[in-house]
Parts: sequence; C-alpha cells; structure tokens
Amino acid sequence: MFTVGISGSGKSTFAKQLKIITDTLTPEEINNYKVILLKNIIIGIQELIKYSEKLEFVIAPENRKHSRFFKELLVWETEWTSKIGERVQILWEDPAIQSTWNEIPNYQFQVPNLDFLLENVHRYVLPHFVPTNEDILCARFRTTGTQLTKFVRQKYQWEIIDIGGQRPERLKWRDIIKSGVDCVIYFSALDEYNMLSVEEKNKTKMQLSLEVFEEVVKDLKNICLILFLNKVDLFTKKINQEKSFSEFQNIFPEYRGGQDLPNAIDYIKDLFLSKTSYPEDINVHTISTLDTQAIYSAFGTVKDHIWKTRMEQAISAKAIT
Repeated sequence: MFTVGISGSGKSTFAKQLKIITDTLTPEEINNYKVILLKNIIIGIQELIKYSEKLEFVIAPENRKHSRFFKELLVWETEWTSKIGERVQILWEDPAIQSTWNEIPNYQFQVPNLDFLLENVHRYVLPHFVPTNEDILCARFRTTGTQLTKFVRQKYQWEIIDIGGQRPERLKWRDIIKSGVDCVIYFSALDEYNMLSVEEKNKTKMQLSLEVFEEVVKDLKNICLILFLNKVDLFTKKINQEKSFSEFQNIFPEYRGGQDLPNAIDYIKDLFLSKTSYPEDINVHTISTLDTQAIYSAFGTVKDHIWKTRMEQAISAKAIT
C-alpha cells in the first residue's frame, strides 16, 4: 500500500495505528517518542507565540520574558528541564495564548494535539516515563524521505509506503506508483476546508488537497484506490459552530445541505469524486486516524477492497486472453 496526501492529512498517524494494531512498535521506537513529545511541546508553544503576535493578542507584561525565552530557543538542541516545564505552563495559561489557541483551528499548526500534550506533561518529565499508545498517536513529526512500515496480518505480509506530503516530496509519488503498488490510499483532512495553506497563499488546504488528488488519480489506472476523509472529529466540532459553518458556506457557495454533518461530508466526498472519471471504483471512508477501533475496521475493509480489485483484474485479464 502507498499512502499519499498533503502535509498534515494523517498518513503517518495511520501508519502508527497499524503498528499499534499489529503490536509491531519496537521498544526503540517507543522510547524515541519520549523526546518527540517534549520537542512537540516546545514547538507548539513557539507557534502559539508567533500566531498571538499575528492575531495581535497581547501577552501579559509579566509573561513576556517567557515569550522571549521560547522565541530564542533552538528546539532540537534543547534538553528538557523542570524550569522549562514551568515556563510552558505559565505561558499556556496566559489569556492571549488561550485566545490564540481558540483561533488555531483556522491555521496550519504543526502540533494540533498540543492541549493533550500539555495536560500530560507531568508524566512526560518523569524519569521512567514510557509513552502510551495515545501519546504516540498524538505525537507529531514531519515525514521526510520514504518511510516503510512492514507487518504480518493473518499470514499476509504488508508493506505501507509513506512519503511526505510537502511539494518537494510529492514529486516522488509518481515514481513509486509506476514502480508497482497494489493499493493507493489518499488522505485528506475534512477540517482543513477553511485552513489557509502555507504552500499556496490564496488557497485553503482542502482546495490544495483537491488539486493534488486530481493529479494523483490520473496515474492510477488498474490500481486499487481508497479515499480516507480524515479528522471527522475535528470537522464535526467546526460544523457545529455557527462561525465555522458560515465559513464553510462562504468557501463552498454551491452547498445547500444546511448545518448537517452527513450532508456536509457527502458534499466534500462528491467534490473529490468529481475529480475522477471513475468515481464508482473509489472506496471512500470517513475516519479519525486517532480512533484505533475505527482504523481497525477500516483496515479490514481496505483488505477486502484490495482482494476484490485483484479478482476483478484477474477475471478481466482472463477474458481478454
């Protein structure tokens, strides 16, 4: 399987879920997340400071020394200390930072689960801390190069190829597809309909995702294609808020389904399927990659869809000969 999608769409979280489901995370991998989680917290705080300035939310005078401290911090050269942890908590409680966090769903943010991480930072700093599955799923790191996940499931060997979703990484996708894969899973985050892209300044991330999807499907003749519409949990929260739903209507003026989650999801699904000449061949799932049980069920459906596609291809090939 080859997982594709723009940055932040959920490909890497899906790979982590499959390792959790198949119990193939190594002790070394689990241990590495101890460092990643703490670095995530520092990166998240730095981004909140940056966005607070952009949104003109003013940090309290007594907290500005902490703000300056984090702005000057070199993340990957920093060793975690209890003092840094105290500074993090102080800034997190600042009204300006809290106001910024409330606005973050509209922006491309590197650490979307920062609130969860901060609620658990007291565990992360313990000497014998071991990351839980939930910690691992909420940890964020940028995928660069080609990541290969291998596992055995019901006597079958599976390989998941994951390449980053940034523009330079996307240039490699076509070569992987042409090299021969059984299945391509395209990820798109539902909640990114109003989130501005850092790649294309005048587009939202969903608009960019639709364009990338249209390019991808051109290369997928006789290959099993599955579309994962991810982050349905975050999308649900947005659609239920009047301001965010109003933005949905402004971005998609053709939408007539009202403030109704199933209708909104169906509308986005149809937008993607309209980008291909063979929509009936695409298997679509609405998921949250943070939901292990949902991924477990989706993986079973993916497996069945791959076998079905293989059988149809074999029957077709036999008929031709």
